[in-house]
Amino acid sequence: MKLSQLPSKAKGWYHVLLAAAVALLAACTLSSAPDSTSTPATALACPQLISAAIQTANNACRRLGLNQICYGYPHVEVTFQTGSPPRLVASGDTADLLAASRASTMPLDEANQTWGIAIIKAQLNLPETSLEPSVTLVLYGGAALDGLSPTLTAARLQTSTGLPPCPEAPPAALLIQSPPGTSATLTLNGASLTLGSTVYVTAPANGTLTIATLEGTVVVSARGTTRIVRPGAQVRLPLGGDSGQEVIGAPSEPEPLDINPLQHAPFALLERPITLPVPLVLSTAAAPTPPVPTTAPAVVIPCIPRPDWAGTITVQRGDTLSTIARRVQLSLAELQQGNCLTNPDRIFPGQTLRVPGTPFQSTSPVPALLPTASGGD
Repeated sequence: MKLSQLPSKAKGWYHVLLAAAVALLAACTLSSAPDSTSTPATALACPQLISAAIQTANNACRRLGLNQICYGYPHVEVTFQTGSPPRLVASGDTADLLAASRASTMPLDEANQTWGIAIIKAQLNLPETSLEPSVTLVLYGGAALDGLSPTLTAARLQTSTGLPPCPEAPPAALLIQSPPGTSATLTLNGASLTLGSTVYVTAPANGTLTIATLEGTVVVSARGTTRIVRPGAQVRLPLGGDSGQEVIGAPSEPEPLDINPLQHAPFALLERPITLPVPLVLSTAAAPTPPVPTTAPAVVIPCIPRPDWAGTITVQRGDTLSTIARRVQLSLAELQQGNCLTNPDRIFPGQTLRVPGTPFQSTSPVPALLPTASGGD
């Protein structure tokens, strides 16, 4: 019998039963469908995921303020000191560095479409009056930074050692970039870093803290040894101790940086673009050095005052190098070496010395005709 031949009451029941059947069929279909949150319907391949993560973090953290940390791309875990911390669950969420103590980023997980990126703006020792009073730090891909604070005077980095799942994924690392024309200082894993530059840092536990300079200059000091690391060079410091993250030895001599891990690093998240430098070429590697006759005079390498010390101070009458060193919180040896002074007892009023700080930091000049001050206390 056709539907048109049924009585009107029967037609009504027919439509009710038909609607119930359609609803039941839809419910069965939905219950058998896979969970879209566990396996994204449009999963990105590894290279595309890296590109999308960097673009997302760049857009989400564009307005990051001074002394803040930004959740750039899932997944980032932030540990807070006390109280009820804000939740960082989505790209663009931020927190105050005064409240946070640790940030860790997840290694690349292609199956779950995650690759942790955190962006930090820290003041360090830069004055608030400067045009760019913050240093940018980009933490990514299985890297963790303890000791978060606006000054980062006791920061500790650890990076994972696992290889990324594809060549386009950079290994876990930390990028640090200071504003041009400034001198910023932080302590990382027990080593002192003075920046006027962009640097790349890795620190696998019980391995080596590797600090590579990509532009400008970084001065690395630890265990009584100071190295000036110029673009294209890197230094290594052994890590150990109870945590496996403390510097336990002096920095190595500068060596050519390893350019391979840098090819796909998220440089787009820094404040200004950079060009990767050519790796340092060691003079001894270019050609064998012929033996020097025993009668040949010794070659004297000229001393260069510390280029990363942007401040200056003028010696006053009655000053000694020791009193000036205490005033600028340096050791006598550091101040002497940083200014290429062969004799610490021979400084004079009106003499200009380089010190850490901002450009043009100086006291009033004193005529150089006043009696010479002794360097002892």
